[in-house]
Amino acid sequence: MTQIAVSGNVVLNERVDVFRHQDGDTITLPVMGTLTIDNGVITFWRDYFDPTDFDRQLAQVKT
Repeated sequence: MTQIAVSGNVVLNERVDVFRHQDGDTITLPVMGTLTIDNGVITFWRDYFDPTDFDRQLAQVKT
């Protein structure tokens, strides 16, 4: 995790997700996550990322 912030029942987390292909290639994707927590339970979970970045890296994965 890169950064985390809390305000009331909302948690923001900036992170980098790494996807590993079975052949060893990886996709590294910066992600901004937003969680809403009510009574200790996650009630909303949203992830924001650049799909163009993901598609560009996916196209480079050897199949």
